[in-house]
Amino acid sequence: MTRMYKLTVCYMGKETQIERRFTFQEALVHIKEVMELGFAYNTETLEHTKRHVVIMPWKIDKILVDAPCSGEGTIRSSAITLKMWNPHSIRSLSKLQKSLLANAIEILKPNGSLVYSTCTHAPEENEEVVDFVLKNFDNIKIESISLPIKCRPGINKWLDSSYDKNVEKSCRIYPQDNNTEGFFIAKLRRVK
Repeated sequence: MTRMYKLTVCYMGKETQIERRFTFQEALVHIKEVMELGFAYNTETLEHTKRHVVIMPWKIDKILVDAPCSGEGTIRSSAITLKMWNPHSIRSLSKLQKSLLANAIEILKPNGSLVYSTCTHAPEENEEVVDFVLKNFDNIKIESISLPIKCRPGINKWLDSSYDKNVEKSCRIYPQDNNTEGFFIAKLRRVK
């Protein structure tokens, strides 16, 4: 089975979609060319498997994982999100998010930073995912975030689960605090 990727190139603040779909190997070639030109890029997985193994001949300084999520933070502006919400999807998405972060860590340079974000309030998709990283990757540390809007700290207990105390360094953004949608953000750094 061929893994397909879509390449997005950002230049001068404008985003241009390259409409052609690439195989994984083709995407790597294009990403390398784009990096050599100094453009920013990201790849978006179009087809998911249990775990994507990414083998790249280079490492990356900064990575944003804006993960697929249940979207609880968007219920205020999208009633369809509420209709689609279910506990099964949260468990399934949490597994996918852990896999995406594990793969991103593999290609992160030492001292590189990784920002993990979702638009959900579900701790299973937020603090639990960060907790998974902190417990399974001794080369990753979480850093505090300072934003110009009201942020609440991450939670370290939910139902029967307890999370690493350091998840409190993450940021929960609630709609009622900032007149925005809801988000979760964590900044991770590879220390070795």
